Amino acid sequence: MVLLAPARAWYGPTHEQIADELYYNLPENISTNLNQEAFRSGAVAPDFVFKDYLFHIYPFSYIKARLHLHQGVRYYQQGDYYRASYNLGVASHYITDSLSAFHRINAYNQKNHNEYEEQALLLKPQLEYIPDGLLISLSQGFIQGEVSWRTWILSRNPEITQRDLDNASSIAYSEIKRSLEGI
Repeated sequence: MVLLAPARAWYGPTHEQIADELYYNLPENISTNLNQEAFRSGAVAPDFVFKDYLFHIYPFSYIKARLHLHQGVRYYQQGDYYRASYNLGVASHYITDSLSAFHRINAYNQKNHNEYEEQALLLKPQLEYIPDGLLISLSQGFIQGEVSWRTWILSRNPEITQRDLDNASSIAYSEIKRSLEGI
């Protein structure tokens, strides 16, 4: 097993942008109860508060994402929308980091990582509903991540970064939407 140096897959502003897109695209009957700032705070907490970088990689990220999704749903059911929002933001972080191609590689190169991240900062995530469950989505993303990274390293093509960002955001959106619609 190779341990990676602590690193963030998506920069903080990218996680906040993803959180905003999730918030604005959730059904209105759900989003009106959520606190957007708490959602954004939760979306960056794993990097800046918890600093638990080893859990940002599948399969560990699946456990963390499920935990925070369940906590978010529980708080939502109790009417504690601030804590629900925060936990859903945290869940979005673990989900989206899992699907960043950078988190699939077994070597660390800060220059390449920074370039990939800087591309993501210039992009806007496009969401679509994905019917697959979280476990299937993350396991497929784990496999695809290595291909994405190797292809990106050769081409530096921002379309690859956009595809990764869209996929990660769509899976987070779909899982949060599914979790809250079932209430």
